[in-house]
Amino acid sequence: MIDTIGSHLLIEMFGCNPDILDSLAQIESVLLHAAEAAKATPVGSRFHRFQPNGTSGILLLAESHISIHTWPDEGYAAIDFFTCGDCKPKAGIPILEQELEAQGFEIMEVSRGHLHNPNAINVLKHERFQSPKRFEKKTS
Repeated sequence: MIDTIGSHLLIEMFGCNPDILDSLAQIESVLLHAAEAAKATPVGSRFHRFQPNGTSGILLLAESHISIHTWPDEGYAAIDFFTCGDCKPKAGIPILEQELEAQGFEIMEVSRGHLHNPNAINVLKHERFQSPKRFEKKTS
């Protein structure tokens, strides 16, 4: 019996570089690098830039998807990283943090697909991280 089908990370990145958050090319590159670190297989993508600023996008994976929505004025990015199979989505988090130049981030890990109990969404972990190096750089 399968216990779960996949892992879904809900990631809040804050204190990010607004120029990166507003660049379609950079956002797509960040998601591709995170997918590579997670050993996921990209199969397609779609990205959009809003006026006056902000981006949304999705990187389709053979194992599911990574999506992002950005608010450059707030230095904030909301990211969903849902995978099944042998992927390791947590391996993509340092890439997201570094390439978005985040001061910190928050993660909620949800276990998806409890086939034996279809009414259960299991929140495995909720953590908040602050990057001291990035925080010092931004405030000095």
